[in-house]
Amino acid sequence: MNTSQVTTGSEVPKTREEQVGPPLFSVVLCTYNREALLRRAIDSVLAQDLPNWALVVVDDGSEDNTFSLVRDYIVEGWPVRYLFHRNCGLALSRNAGMQCATGRFVTFLDSDDYYEPNHLRARRDELAHNPRTKLLHGGYRIVGDPFVADKNCPSRQIHIDNCIVDATFVARRRDLLAIGGFPVLPYAAGNALFHHLQRIGWLQRRVTARTYVYDRTAADSICTQRGREARASRVPVPAAASSAAAAR
Repeated sequence: MNTSQVTTGSEVPKTREEQVGPPLFSVVLCTYNREALLRRAIDSVLAQDLPNWALVVVDDGSEDNTFSLVRDYIVEGWPVRYLFHRNCGLALSRNAGMQCATGRFVTFLDSDDYYEPNHLRARRDELAHNPRTKLLHGGYRIVGDPFVADKNCPSRQIHIDNCIVDATFVARRRDLLAIGGFPVLPYAAGNALFHHLQRIGWLQRRVTARTYVYDRTAADSICTQRGREARASRVPVPAAASSAAAAR
């Protein structure tokens, strides 16, 4: 994959407080033509009350001013890395971001969502109290429509609380890379990864602190588009309940 990148220099302070050594968390933020929402997402990372983080923004082929927006943060000295590649989709973009990250743990943020200021601290505390856990997930607050298209029957709407919200995943970066990262699927790649990790014995823990804000008001989100396409195709809904699992 041809990937260009801009990084902060080693002489630049990692945050407003000097950070020594690799970050505890790398946040991988994938975006595509989301200039209008991206600043909110990035600012929510900068506002974390735990300073031990670095941000990787993966630009999945945007044609707007995404690069200029991210460059401003880099020039200001924030620990931000920018990667650009042709439009490859969310799964490949997240995998590319993980490969370029440096944190011990990796987590994610969708460009139309944002973190509460204590998000990373809450995840650090969960990991400290549960050292055998290999995957954290959950702990989100929904803004807007709480229903999304079922991955197995897109014409059926299910509540997000019955889904795997993969943007909330937290895991050791080297472990996720060792198993190949996210499978390359057009929809529900996080759901597939979650169940694969269950099968291979990863201890998983659902977080209760609702510090990830899942904003469902963007008209171009993957789930919204999936539901719109399903309604347009008029796929019949089976009588039996389908699997309540979807991913963004």
